[in-house]
Amino acid sequence: MKRTLFLASVFKHKGAVTGFVVAASLLGFGIHLLSSSLEQVLQMYTFVPASIGFSLILLSWGLVTRQLTAVAKVVSRQEGFVCYHRGRNELIEVPNYRFSEHLSRTLRGLWVENTPLKKVWNDDPLSATFKHDEKAGTFQKRDTESGQVVAELAEFFVLRKLGQHLGEYFNPEDFLDGGLKQLPREKLPKTLLQNRVLEMLTQPWQERGEVTLNETVKRLTQFDVVVPAGGKIQRLKPNVIEIETPAFRMVLTVTATNYTVKLPDNFARLYLGEASAKDVQYFQVKLKVQAQFNGAALLTQDGWEDYGWLTAFIEELEEDFSRQAFLKQIEWQRTTAVARVLMNAQSMAAQQAATKTKV
Repeated sequence: MKRTLFLASVFKHKGAVTGFVVAASLLGFGIHLLSSSLEQVLQMYTFVPASIGFSLILLSWGLVTRQLTAVAKVVSRQEGFVCYHRGRNELIEVPNYRFSEHLSRTLRGLWVENTPLKKVWNDDPLSATFKHDEKAGTFQKRDTESGQVVAELAEFFVLRKLGQHLGEYFNPEDFLDGGLKQLPREKLPKTLLQNRVLEMLTQPWQERGEVTLNETVKRLTQFDVVVPAGGKIQRLKPNVIEIETPAFRMVLTVTATNYTVKLPDNFARLYLGEASAKDVQYFQVKLKVQAQFNGAALLTQDGWEDYGWLTAFIEELEEDFSRQAFLKQIEWQRTTAVARVLMNAQSMAAQQAATKTKV
């Protein structure tokens, strides 16, 4: 178990920890007054300390309940993006941006196996997001079928990330002890398999037909959903998945929007190596994670361990998915400064070489 991540999550709630310390102090003092008064319970004057002690116990319980309620709610909203080349009608893989890398590679694998899904992508591409009204002379935004494919890819990314995180956070023996539960295709609710990407990648290979993929790629694209022990997973509505365990209830909402997002100037040319930046578009993908813990569960060690892995999972998701986290990671301002220096140096060297040639 990775205790350091759990401790980091506790430090994020220093106010709650302080509240617990105060509550524990009041509880201890209240019990002391109450127990000391029991020795002389028949004497009238012991009524006052006994009442004070009982009141302090109630007050400490109220503080604990309040702090648990504050800590038990976890909400995270993140914004990512997909990079799209409208001329080639394909996603561009953004190096070092794990969300983009995963989507691009998964999509390439899907095209090998799933011709109908590729037809959907070609018939209503992301480039058709802006529909031209010839009569009005205006452009209107619309949701495309390709945009829904992106949403399903993003949802698959989150579920795969959840399984990987659980496998890394918990020790391998936790599988044997019942700490994790692996859900093969036959145990998944039908509503979850409405995701066409998930539906295909959970199929046994013998049911997929003839494909030209090697065994290593097959293992990478064979997927089983993993949830915490005692957990159930279901789809509440399109793009909204619920995972419910005895300790908490988590809701994942993934949305691929028809809104474009702005990335730094020259990003397409300098970082992606695309000569024509006008053919590159960036579409917004939104992720929301909501979790509500059972307050009583946080009074147990297992409850706090569940809280620890969940907060660590959200932090890892942000690192792999968030647009802001990605730009911070690659240090774009420093990167562009270095690129500008190199380009100027190359230009000056070329000018000097041309001058020497003329002489």
